[in-house]
Amino acid sequence: MEVVLVISMFVCTALALNFLVNGKHKLSGTFEVINLCLIVATAYQFKLVDTIIWVLIVLALIILVLLFLNKKRKDKKMQSELIEARIVDKGE
Repeated sequence: MEVVLVISMFVCTALALNFLVNGKHKLSGTFEVINLCLIVATAYQFKLVDTIIWVLIVLALIILVLLFLNKKRKDKKMQSELIEARIVDKGE
């Protein structure tokens, strides 16, 4: 069973890349989603689902922290530009 899943993942990845190169992005995305489902099914066969879930949770938390820090940095940059614009307006 695991061999069939691994071969299916390979075929889905190859088809997704083929459709991506040919400009059929919806089909490429569809095969990528199918590939992700096959990865989960393969992990379930090897009893690795718990590990994968923890890895996904950690990655999601890291992404959320990075997005928060990026937003905070942009807000700080925008505020400093606003202060500079006010100084320039008062100087004229």
